[in-house]
Amino acid sequence: MSVFAIADPSLLYAQMLVATAGTLLTIGIGFLARPGRATLIWSSAFTLTMLGTFGVLASELEGFETARRACLGLILGAPALLWSGFREWWGVRWHAWTGPTLAGASATVLAIVPDEQFLLAYRVAFLISGLFGAFFFFGWVRKRSRRDPFTVAFAIISIAYFLLGIVSIATMLADAPRTPETAPVLRLIAGSGMLAYAGSAIIAVLGVATRGTRFATRPTGTWVRVAGRARERLARGEANLEPWSVLWVQVDDVDDIRRATNGGVVATLAQRVEPAVRAAFPQAAEVGRTPDGSVVVLVLAPDAELRDALRDALQRVQAIDMDGTIPIRPSASAGWASASTVGYELDALIYLAREAAALASERGGDRWERVNATVTSRLLSHSERL
Repeated sequence: MSVFAIADPSLLYAQMLVATAGTLLTIGIGFLARPGRATLIWSSAFTLTMLGTFGVLASELEGFETARRACLGLILGAPALLWSGFREWWGVRWHAWTGPTLAGASATVLAIVPDEQFLLAYRVAFLISGLFGAFFFFGWVRKRSRRDPFTVAFAIISIAYFLLGIVSIATMLADAPRTPETAPVLRLIAGSGMLAYAGSAIIAVLGVATRGTRFATRPTGTWVRVAGRARERLARGEANLEPWSVLWVQVDDVDDIRRATNGGVVATLAQRVEPAVRAAFPQAAEVGRTPDGSVVVLVLAPDAELRDALRDALQRVQAIDMDGTIPIRPSASAGWASASTVGYELDALIYLAREAAALASERGGDRWERVNATVTSRLLSHSERL
């Protein structure tokens, strides 16, 4: 997000406005729509860019060259933060330390480097920052099943960002006089590129963060709202034999709770179960509530991670505070159906996951059961049509 060295004043003001808008939107819409590590990291990236851009402008107006250079270095950490946020969104190790480390190191080096070495130092730091654009692009390519149409432009511009860093270094090595005056065209391209990079990042972040929320759809939506997207992801996953799973989570003893209280309390509990379950799974998972208040999750993750997530989800349901409106602590049972075992048909996966959850409830509740070859026939023998 920091692809300028000695920026044209009009470009600098435009960059400042874009960075400010990105900060307000990612925090005010993205993070509030779906609070979590990914949206927090993305918000931090835009905040860092905004503060750095304001610092560059203020330093230029006051003539503080060392501060201006340090602020330029700070902004170089933003692409690493954006990359980290998307890794968290994809459900893989996120490496959030890379952004602050790169920002701090770049700011320090650019602030103390001699004048005659500044341009080279900046371009090297810029190339390192651009590496995270390349990391995002190749990660995006590999995570085909987890792509979002909002991220296409950002992926293309991210790899262009890295290529611009290579061109910048190659141009400097080819030039005999290495002074700032030798790179006006590159500065113009870099400044314009920053605007395109930041704009596409805003679209990508807001697009994935608000998907399936009240900012993107009507607030009355349930699992039906995301079922179509879930089918598409399963269809793509089948071609690559990806380990997709469907989980069905239902509150235990709903009838007893309804008899002891009223339907309104049950509805309130169902509304609180969905975010509790959602928080236990990667944000890339498809999560929705069915008309009866159960929660369906479509997730791509290894078995070991899913076991941990299921235990976490059940514990989160137990921790729901109902303000004393129900006489017992809420608990839930879950069913787990793996596409590698029963196929990639969504209805079949939901059907078997629901029956496995019913079996878990029959066996005492506050547990989960997995559909496998040994129990499938038993589940089918006493299940109803979904």
